[in-house]
Amino acid sequence: MRVLIMSVMLAGGSGLAACGGPAVDSPEDTVPAIEESDLQGARDAAAKLGRELKAQLIAAIEAEGPVGGVQVCAQIAPDIAKMVSEDTGFEVGRTSLRTRNASNMPDGWERETLLAFDEAMRHGKTADSLERAEIVSEDGVQTLRWMKPIPTGQLCLACHGEHVDDAVLAEIAAQYPGDQATGFQPGEMRGAFTVSKVMSASN
Repeated sequence: MRVLIMSVMLAGGSGLAACGGPAVDSPEDTVPAIEESDLQGARDAAAKLGRELKAQLIAAIEAEGPVGGVQVCAQIAPDIAKMVSEDTGFEVGRTSLRTRNASNMPDGWERETLLAFDEAMRHGKTADSLERAEIVSEDGVQTLRWMKPIPTGQLCLACHGEHVDDAVLAEIAAQYPGDQATGFQPGEMRGAFTVSKVMSASN
């Protein structure tokens, strides 16, 4: 299997050295530049997923408390991601170095990016200033891949913070037996939005 990765934009255009993928294999290998419309489409798809999830979480927490928020993440979040993907044409989701839902485990490209984001944020970069976009060519298929970190906000702390209520922990254990996603502090990277779109494929 041959994988070709070409970095197109890192850290909001300012450069994030730790994110840089492998060098282009040879001069004859060509990867198309990312169109601004596709880059913006990836950003918009992630933003839409974030808005839809936040609205559902707020409604559930107001109605049933943080336990309701855990249930929304378990039962509704996958459907929201599917809906946004269908609406936008971009495959969109979330991943993390410390996952709650095992289906959100990062692949190699995502893990490399998450580690670089985490390092950058530990050195003072803000989540808003960071993103990674690349065209990845694998087995003749060229795919736009894009990620942006998700910081731990106040809404996240009831289910992901250092001091989680026992009833919430019990619900987390019931829904996610392998949970790794508690103990976060405000502003720390909780995870990242991950977006992809197949750009072209050879016959």
